[in-house]
Amino acid sequence: MSSKTPTPKVVAGGAAGAAVVVIVYVAGLFGLEVPVEVATAAVVLVSFAAGYIVPDRSAGRHAAKESAQR
Repeated sequence: MSSKTPTPKVVAGGAAGAAVVVIVYVAGLFGLEVPVEVATAAVVLVSFAAGYIVPDRSAGRHAAKESAQR
């Protein structure tokens, strides 16, 4: 049975995207205006990178292998 708990990849991608939004906001407070297009691209790229780097399951388990065994 699948869990409704988000996987580490999902959490990392969401947290990374939120962090970039906060960084862009703080940069604006200090007078550094970041264009909307650049901020949006940064959110997408950093979220993708975080999701790519973080493993999907605990060490030694892979989602594809796990589903194939069922």
